[in-house]
Amino acid sequence: MLNSFYRIRNFYRNLKIRYKFFLTMAVVLMIAVPALSYVFISQSEQLLIKSLEERIELLNSNFSILTRNSLQENSFSFLQGMVRDAALRQKEVRALVIVNARGTIIATNNENDYPLFGDLRSMHPGDLFRGGKNVLRRLKREGVIESMHLIHAAAPTEVAEKTESREIVATLYVVVTTDFLENSVRNLWLYSLLLTLVFTTLAFFTAYRAGLHLARPITRLAQDVQQIASGNLAVKIEPGNKDEIGQLISDVERMQASILRMLFEVNEGKEKIQEYADHLEDMVKEQTAELRETLEQVQALKNQQDADYYLTTLLVEPLRVNLANNKNVNVQFVVRQKKRFPFRQWTVEIGGDICIAHSIELRGSQFTVFMNGDAMGKSIQGAGGALVLGAVFQSIIERTRMTENVKSLPPAEWIKATFLELSKVFLSFDGATYASLVLGAVDEETGDMFHINADHPRIVHYRGGQAEFIDSEFRLRRLGFQIPEDTVVVRQTRLLPGDIVIAGSDGRDDIILGSVENNTEINEDEGLFLRHVTATQGNLNEILNRIVDSGQLTDDLSLLRIHFH
Repeated sequence: MLNSFYRIRNFYRNLKIRYKFFLTMAVVLMIAVPALSYVFISQSEQLLIKSLEERIELLNSNFSILTRNSLQENSFSFLQGMVRDAALRQKEVRALVIVNARGTIIATNNENDYPLFGDLRSMHPGDLFRGGKNVLRRLKREGVIESMHLIHAAAPTEVAEKTESREIVATLYVVVTTDFLENSVRNLWLYSLLLTLVFTTLAFFTAYRAGLHLARPITRLAQDVQQIASGNLAVKIEPGNKDEIGQLISDVERMQASILRMLFEVNEGKEKIQEYADHLEDMVKEQTAELRETLEQVQALKNQQDADYYLTTLLVEPLRVNLANNKNVNVQFVVRQKKRFPFRQWTVEIGGDICIAHSIELRGSQFTVFMNGDAMGKSIQGAGGALVLGAVFQSIIERTRMTENVKSLPPAEWIKATFLELSKVFLSFDGATYASLVLGAVDEETGDMFHINADHPRIVHYRGGQAEFIDSEFRLRRLGFQIPEDTVVVRQTRLLPGDIVIAGSDGRDDIILGSVENNTEINEDEGLFLRHVTATQGNLNEILNRIVDSGQLTDDLSLLRIHFH
């Protein structure tokens, strides 16, 4: 059963559209038309029967008065004539018989079967003489009517009421034939069948034509699409109506236009590619020559830049010196610039960090003066700032050694005057360069250290195995900004034998520790440097190695170490 259903469904799916439409209409008509015909004929038959009942009731009414008068006058000739006329006008009436209360026929239109004044009871015994209301006893296509026996409508003819009770004085019997009814029903069936055939034919023809009308543009569109698929993009697609099929045809037209446009672009691109291919060798040679010339120019600029870098390092290098020779104060420093470049046979570093140490005399005492500076900017800009910082500081050192008035200054005053002079020089560049620094002087005999921190990482003091910051209270703005003289405060710290002081640029803290989910993790903990100092007991080279091992440097790095014995 289920397999048969699937086979019928697959067969229907594979039909063409017009046949699907035709078959669907046929199935609908085969179901609807017989049902509607049956309902129509049944209703029509009921109407015929009802009409017959009404006419018999009318005969009852008409003959009641005539029968009563005839019985009173005891004259039945007029009644007999009226019965014959009435029977002639009713085609379906075979016989009209009026019987008095004794069962004697007093009027009839068929004396052969029902003789006048004969006894009806002797001819038709049984329930045919049962009196009652004016109802049709039997009227259907089987039984008495088909056998053409008489049926009766109990049609009592009443006389004048002399008492409260009624007396039935006569009964009308109607003998009907079903020929007319059967002919009428048969004609209804014939007409219904004829109309069914006509309407079914018209419906099939209309369905077939509608299917053709529906399928024609789709078939034509399918043929056009096959032409397009086979490569004939110039096929003319006829426009459709404004319904869904017309919209589909319009979409196919736009698709065809898009394919033509893309094909044109492809052909145009193919021609360009062919043109490029034809001239590729010449173009490659030309582009190679231009590229070689550009590379040579870039290389020349690079060589010139490297030469400028190298010359700058040659200028800075003599300024980055450690000339402190006091017996109780030992100074060490290391400088590692971020930018490294090759120049000829040398590998050179360039950057803005600088360390300088000297021995000078102030007020008859020997002092070790030191500076750890960091000029802002990358490569050549930072190196330029370091060059200015180192040159000015060296000139101050030489002036101090040569001028008695300067030698007579207290160490704190000398530190302050040196800082203010450096600040004025950088301020004259009008923001072109800035520098942070730590500037200080250590008394060789007493261990007193005088120092200034201008926006530089804090100084670390190592004593007894512990490292701590000593200039966390106040730091000045860096060189290049306007700094009021009265805000410059020189700090003083007493160093004990064995104490170590370490200053360094911000490269010591700005280290890339690693990356987490493509996010670079940069150190933000200043305490990391303290831990390096503690772990190495202030050893400068070991501190440098720990910094390099902990992560990647992102800036120039310089460290300056002072050890008081």
